[in-house]
Order: sequence, then C-alpha cells, then structure tokens
Amino acid sequence: MSAFFTLRYPKGGVELLIYVGINAVQLNGEGFIARIGQGQLLLEFDMDKIKAAGYSLETPVLITNHTDLKEIKNTNEAVVSNDVELIKVEF
Repeated sequence: MSAFFTLRYPKGGVELLIYVGINAVQLNGEGFIARIGQGQLLLEFDMDKIKAAGYSLETPVLITNHTDLKEIKNTNEAVVSNDVELIKVEF
C-alpha cells in the first residue's frame, strides 16, 4: 500500500485518486488504511506519523473519470474536516 489510493465505483460512479502527503509514498503504507464503500470513510491516515516523517499533509484529490460526469462543483472549503462536503458531482 502507498500514499496513493485509487477508489473506483461501478459504471456511473466516481473514480478518485487521493494522494495524502506529498512524497509520503516513501512511508510504504505505514499509517494508512484504505476504505471503500459508499457512505463510508474513504481512508484513514495518521497525520502525526506523516508530519513526523517530514512530509506535507497537502492532499490532492483527483477525479480520474471527470469526462464521464455532467458537472463537478467544488465547495471552496480551504480546510476540510470530518463530515464537511468537499466536492459535489452530477452524473
């Protein structure tokens, strides 16, 4: 496991690539737990472990099948936390 997580859902769904901690891939998956399931956590990670290793917590989230979607709306939240909506998509 690495710091890259690609989450794919059935046809008609959203494919996400989440890259937690720039260059944190060198942690070889330590401190990361991938989750997959609609309405569930996408992943968990140990922020302290990533920071202690000297990596940034910046986390790009890419929609890899964006051309399959009608609309993508960014909620413009600078900082997100649990239960804060980040992106809205329309199929």
